[in-house]
Amino acid sequence: MGVKIHKVALAGATGNLGPAILEQLVAANFEVTVLTRINGITHKLPAFVHVASVDYD
Repeated sequence: MGVKIHKVALAGATGNLGPAILEQLVAANFEVTVLTRINGITHKLPAFVHVASVDYD
C-alpha cells in the first residue's frame, strides 16, 4: 500500500487560484498549512487552517 498524504502546505492561498485550491483541500479533509509572507494577509483565511509566516527573500 502507498503512503497517504494527510498534511499539505499551500503557498499562494490568497492569490487568484489559491482560495479555490484551499477550498478543495479542506473539502477533501486535508490538514492544511497556509504559507504566507511575514505580515501577509491572513484575515481572508478560514480560522481552522494553520498559518506559517515565511520570508520569501
